[in-house]
Amino acid sequence: MFVSDKAQETLRDERRRRFFAEVLDPMLAEARVIGIPLADIVSRIQGGGGAR
Repeated sequence: MFVSDKAQETLRDERRRRFFAEVLDPMLAEARVIGIPLADIVSRIQGGGGAR
């Protein structure tokens, strides 16, 4: 079986697209609904906050 030279890149691009569509976009929409400023989200990400 042969695999395209770009197979890994193609899979990574698709996974990235799905992450934004299925995880990040809904999370940002929910944050807007409950009044969490984008700056707070960015600060949390940059500070390594998250999983405990």
